[in-house]
Amino acid sequence: MKTTTRTWWSARSAVAVAVSGMLLAAGVTMGEARAAGTSAKVVRWIDGDTVVTSQGTVRLIGVDTPERGKCGSVAATELARRLAPVGSRVQLSNPGSVDDEDQYGRILRYVNRGSVDVSARQIKAGAKARYDGQDGYDQHPRQAWYRGLDGKHRDYSCATTPSAGGGGSASAGGSWADRVNQPGPDIDCGDIPDYAKPVRITGPDYHGLDADGDGWGCDS
Repeated sequence: MKTTTRTWWSARSAVAVAVSGMLLAAGVTMGEARAAGTSAKVVRWIDGDTVVTSQGTVRLIGVDTPERGKCGSVAATELARRLAPVGSRVQLSNPGSVDDEDQYGRILRYVNRGSVDVSARQIKAGAKARYDGQDGYDQHPRQAWYRGLDGKHRDYSCATTPSAGGGGSASAGGSWADRVNQPGPDIDCGDIPDYAKPVRITGPDYHGLDADGDGWGCDS
């Protein structure tokens, strides 16, 4: 096993050296190349903030979604898979102010699919803006934006969610996922707070929230 690991790292180092040489020959630094971004194909999502791509395993910059097995982890992972499905192309970029890799060997990158910033969408859905200049890590250009989104949206929650009237809890009316998947008083997308959107439609679309029929309501 040690020999295999050493061989893998040696091959990776050789590739990095070769790429670095080509960039220098073109007058481009590694930092500038990372900031410009690289196209990659999504292989699979490990959780809501870690994705395996054709360029390696990526830890998204500036966001912390619930860990596997914790409240909200399934919703966060499903959202990531919907925003950047397996096989889709994403743009990976590192602003240069952030280390290239974390302590686990995962590359640190912003992940965008078209105009969609996956980290920002995760924060709007309930993840935390973390691992930046405000908590002892590297500062990054989208930090203020991410922190602002965090201040406007609540955490993923399995236990407490506001009611349609504003306030209340799950015990007062059930989670939004439960409420939109059963008949009852009409619910519009405007009734649902941003942190709970999009909502998964698992059966009949009782409230007409899934306009495009993709199984997610209020996702536009």
